[in-house]
Amino acid sequence: MSKSIGEALKEERRSLGLTQEQFIKGIISESFYSKVGRGKNEIVAVDLLKILAANNISEEEFLNKLNVKENNNLEEDLKVQLETVK
Repeated sequence: MSKSIGEALKEERRSLGLTQEQFIKGIISESFYSKVGRGKNEIVAVDLLKILAANNISEEEFLNKLNVKENNNLEEDLKVQLETVK
C-alpha cells in the first residue's frame, strides 16, 4: 500500500521528535499542515521542498518512503515538480 505525502511527512516529523510547529518552521500554517496530514489539503512542491530542506530530509529518500507502486504517474509527476522548482 502506498503512503500519502501527508502520512510520510507526519512519519518524518515524528521520527525527528518535532512538534508540527518545529517541523514546518513557518513555511506553511499549522492548520494547513494538519489538513495535509489528514489528506484534506494537498501541499505544493515548493512548500514540500522547503520543509524537507529545513529538516535536512533527502528528497530522494522521502520519495522512496512514499512507496508509490499503484500509480507510478504520481511519483513521476512529483519528481517533475521537484526538478522544476530547483
